[in-house]
Amino acid sequence: MRALAVFLCIFCISSVFAETQETLFERALDAESEGDVPKTIALLEEAATHEGPYRGEIEAILKEYYAALQIKDESESGFSGNFLAKVEGSGFIYEEYGNAASVKENSADSYVLLGGEFDYHTPSGWTHFWFVSLSADVFFREKETVFDTSRWALTPSLEYSLQGDWFVFGASVDFGVSERDGLLPAGTLFAERDVFQNKDYRAGIYAFGYANVNGRARVQTDFYWNYRPSLGFWYNVSIGARLERDTIVNSYLPQEDFTLEHQTTPLRFYAGRPTKLGPELLLQTGYKFSKVWSVDLRSTLYYGLGLNEDSWLAPNDSQEFNPNLDYNTYQRQMLQGYWMLRGEWKGDIMGAYLSLGQHFIRYENLPADHPEILFTTSILSEGRLGFSARF
Repeated sequence: MRALAVFLCIFCISSVFAETQETLFERALDAESEGDVPKTIALLEEAATHEGPYRGEIEAILKEYYAALQIKDESESGFSGNFLAKVEGSGFIYEEYGNAASVKENSADSYVLLGGEFDYHTPSGWTHFWFVSLSADVFFREKETVFDTSRWALTPSLEYSLQGDWFVFGASVDFGVSERDGLLPAGTLFAERDVFQNKDYRAGIYAFGYANVNGRARVQTDFYWNYRPSLGFWYNVSIGARLERDTIVNSYLPQEDFTLEHQTTPLRFYAGRPTKLGPELLLQTGYKFSKVWSVDLRSTLYYGLGLNEDSWLAPNDSQEFNPNLDYNTYQRQMLQGYWMLRGEWKGDIMGAYLSLGQHFIRYENLPADHPEILFTTSILSEGRLGFSARF
């Protein structure tokens, strides 16, 4: 209770004393009346990054200063672009519980990305953004690993987004090539629409969709409440629903294993139907100490209930030498979560970050003889260290 009280106290203090567009605008007008032009411009530029009722007036005053001092206005329409490079190293500890032989493995991953980002600002205030990249992923694993991944992957990708004051839409496509799957194209769509804005507060609706050619897909819709000042404490809360579909699995018995009367087609031993629907909660918070230093904590919690049942053949021991075959069924009930603590330094050109996190999955009421799911709980712990350059 004491920790909760301290957190609430910090939250209230941060909300009260954080700079808003209105207070920054008032300070800029005071600096202007004192004749301090550099301070006036700096405060107006910072106020322009906040949501609020004075955005149009602030931008108009800034344009007058830029014109008088012959300063280039970066908010004016036109193209701009940057080159981006990123290098990351990761370490993993994977654990499974709930089966006859528990599993614990360590491994590591290296990741490199090279790309170019381009944006175009229209006179009406819209921003078009393109990002073209090529990434390489090398996974170091044990010889008999249970990690469900490829040893290497190479992924060219293309991303586009359109952003306005109240609306964002984006789409991306990638053509991943990996040791295990070969060529595996995938695509995403997302949209975000604010329905409320007040100073540094926003609320709205978010939608996301993903699919690849192997049949995996995900669709989710969330309602969010966001508080994000330029500096200080921030948070985001989202709640919604997620529909998730993994690759369907069908396994058949060899004809020589079972010869049943009137059985002329292959006998299906197992049918896995991993389509789930359920609620999802997203909690994010952090503190931005300056324009370059920040720390944040992100977490999600999802409960998925199977829309169809898994089914599989199981012998009925009533006849020892010629068993009857019964179908067992299981409606998947999965609790899935994630948390990550991340610290970041982000300069004008160079950046670095360090993060620690965990993913967990737990299946409720899982039958002991399920042919595909061999554990009730899995935990993947990870640490990441990365460096980036943008110029």
